[in-house]
Amino acid sequence: MIKDSHPEFFEAFSVLIHQRQSIKSNILITAHQNPDGDALGSALGLHWFFKRLGISSTVMMPNRYPAFLDWMPGSKDILIYEDEKEKVESVIQDAEYMFILDYNDLSRAGKGLCDDLGMSKAKKFMIDHHVSPSGCAQYIYSDAKQPSTSQMVMLLLMELNSHELLGEEGAACLFTGIITDTGSFRFPLVTADTFRITAALFDLGIDHTEIYAHVYDSYDERRFRLLGYMLAQMEVLKKHGVTVLYLTHKQQQKEHMQKGDTEGFVNYGLNLKGAKVAAFFREDEDFIRISFRSKDDVDMNTFARTHFNGGGHINAAGGSSYDSLEETLKRFKDLIVNYV
Repeated sequence: MIKDSHPEFFEAFSVLIHQRQSIKSNILITAHQNPDGDALGSALGLHWFFKRLGISSTVMMPNRYPAFLDWMPGSKDILIYEDEKEKVESVIQDAEYMFILDYNDLSRAGKGLCDDLGMSKAKKFMIDHHVSPSGCAQYIYSDAKQPSTSQMVMLLLMELNSHELLGEEGAACLFTGIITDTGSFRFPLVTADTFRITAALFDLGIDHTEIYAHVYDSYDERRFRLLGYMLAQMEVLKKHGVTVLYLTHKQQQKEHMQKGDTEGFVNYGLNLKGAKVAAFFREDEDFIRISFRSKDDVDMNTFARTHFNGGGHINAAGGSSYDSLEETLKRFKDLIVNYV
């Protein structure tokens, strides 16, 4: 129980919601740069809970989220820092409480914004499932064994017997976060609790078929063309069970790639029989974005932290490289064959 494992957080959150009449200003809910389904889902889910509790809250993201998440209830009211810096800075300055969701250090909010968040006098609550949380919040609910931050939010509200305040809107947001961060319940951290929590979300009236259609059946043809490029140039290190995937900057420009078009591309690498590790390299103008996935006990978090300025989870991590794409691919292949 959260009350036993994270007593300070649980007590402070309980006091907050039971003394809600004394809150004088807005609650700010934030998530990491380049927000994904879990970042958006957990933030909007908590927002709907506060709304029905009678507490005013503002959801803020550092930059734009993928277009396939535009349908999520409440998404139209999200403040985007890169678009409205002055307004966001004012909200940060006025916030009495701040929730840091799905990231474990303010640096993951991006340059500029992380400084503003750090200087805020708001009481900070962290809910996150990544390893090694920093001390950037007074109250921390961190559990790397949880498959998503959205599941953690639901667990917290269920323990407080308050999850029904999510309504169908908040439940839909949390369900989206859970399915996107678990690969639709495929990844190793999924447990029986995940399905019990999902059942409780169903009880709140979600339409899972409609949500799946929004998330997985609404891609532009750009995505399929980019997917074709990536699969056509895929490299397989069969002896070591490693799949290497990449897209060049020129290929992305040709198809006018937009944010979210390559979401989940790295997972294709694990679909191969015998694959233990998949890595996807996306060449931007001045650096390489890298996504790592693995099976069983192959620790890509440690690998990413050690070699590619990154981190994450054991089976799902990210990184970056400022070498050329060719040099980055070569370095990865030289390192991974020994690591695996």
